[in-house]
Amino acid sequence: MTTERIHELIALAALGELTESDELELDEAARVDPAVGSELAQALASAAAIQALSAEEPPAGLRGSVLAAVGRTPQEPSTEERLSPPVRLDDVRRRRRWPAITAAVAAAAVLIVGGVVLVSNQVSAPDGVAAVVDASDAQERTLDGELSGTLSVVYSESEGAIVVEGDGLPALDESQTYQLWLVDDTGAASAGVFRPDADGAVAARFDGVDPTGFVLGVTAEPAGGSDSPTLPILASA
Repeated sequence: MTTERIHELIALAALGELTESDELELDEAARVDPAVGSELAQALASAAAIQALSAEEPPAGLRGSVLAAVGRTPQEPSTEERLSPPVRLDDVRRRRRWPAITAAVAAAAVLIVGGVVLVSNQVSAPDGVAAVVDASDAQERTLDGELSGTLSVVYSESEGAIVVEGDGLPALDESQTYQLWLVDDTGAASAGVFRPDADGAVAARFDGVDPTGFVLGVTAEPAGGSDSPTLPILASA
């Protein structure tokens, strides 16, 4: 089985869309190569984190402790992490049978980066952006930090989406992108990647993302995004 096929099956597993034949094929791949089972477990854990976004307000003082925790996040997995013990296939199979994460997340593009699922579902259609920004329940958070210009995130529960809006942001070359992170005291999960236009403006919608209870952070990452934040955090809220 090719590496591309394995990654395709792992992505389908994270979205809860494996057919019976796909499941058998992935089980066999994991039996032959324990590293496949470990990669699958990581992808499922990332999908679970996206699905289980907390709706609670963050406690006082969370932001400072969370950003400090991000600073301690390893930028590359250790040898031990790369060679983590194989998972039990029965456990993996049960986790693969979750309900689909959400219709919106299931429709998003799934990128396998170092064995971790990143959801990248940027939608720049004006109507989609306006639906979030103009929603009656829209909530805006302004991000502050090292970035010049203005940057904010608008969340609408009724739309089930956020919009990243910015103006006058520093331009990036083709080898880089900005990445938005949802951060709590357990770590950072990617909300998506975005790039401003030549004038530094951006208006990007990300479906299936609820930032409630999380610190928001933006970093500059290699094109396509990363599986963990690359310091420094350029803006946060």
